[in-house]
Order: sequence, then C-alpha cells, then structure tokens
Amino acid sequence: MGKIADYLKNYTNESTKSGYVSSVYAFLDFIYGKQRAGVRATEEDKPKYEKLVDKYLKEDRDYPEDITKFAVP
Repeated sequence: MGKIADYLKNYTNESTKSGYVSSVYAFLDFIYGKQRAGVRATEEDKPKYEKLVDKYLKEDRDYPEDITKFAVP
C-alpha cells in the first residue's frame, strides 16, 4: 500500500476521501506536470501518483514554499 492509500484508510466518508485524494493529485500535478489524460485519475494513474509522493518526499525541497505556490497562485 502506498502513502496516499495508507493515509486515506483513516477516513470512512467517501466524499472526504475523494476530496483529499483530488487535492494530493492536483498538488503533484502542479509540482511535476499533469500526470493524467483526463479530468479524473484512472486506476492506472494511481500508481504514478504513489511513486511521485515517494519522489517528492525524498527530494531536497522547500516544502512550505511549494505549498504556498500551489495554494496562492
């Protein structure tokens, strides 16, 4: 199980889970460029995002700056 899936298992409300995963995917798309062909991620896209989370957390980044740039364009 990847970090995103592991995080989401703490929530039972499907709407909440959907909103959180959409936000994580949007953030990763902002950092690395769009990873999905359509508006919604497919089952095939999910492993890509799990790998990107691992990549992101291993990089030497200014995490607060990344969040600020994402949240306040």
